[in-house]
Amino acid sequence: MDKDTCTIETLRNRIKLAYATRHNWRAVAAQYGVSSGMAYRIAVNDYEPREAHIRHKLGLPALAPAPVCAKCGEVHVTKRCTSSGDKPRRPRIAINLANVVSAAETIRKHGGAEYALQLAKMLEEET
Repeated sequence: MDKDTCTIETLRNRIKLAYATRHNWRAVAAQYGVSSGMAYRIAVNDYEPREAHIRHKLGLPALAPAPVCAKCGEVHVTKRCTSSGDKPRRPRIAINLANVVSAAETIRKHGGAEYALQLAKMLEEET
């Protein structure tokens, strides 16, 4: 077997061809440097080995470990989690409209003094 990397489909076809000529899984496995069960699983059960040393023996490209997101448990291409609950939202502010002083204080506290003055002017113009 050449040490060039190949795809799993190419390897599967090569193992099937080797078994068709030899009719012995142990002989096929010895040719590829794996166990007979592994050779059988790859050819018949469409198994793809994940272990680095087995992939190296078979000439398959190595798999790189990818970090898993702590929030959703999936691997992301982006740096941020793209699940729906990731974006920080502004907290809702309860404004008591029945009490004008309380409403103005809440708006000043959360929206800024300048915004509260503009709102107060708008309210004075309406009355």
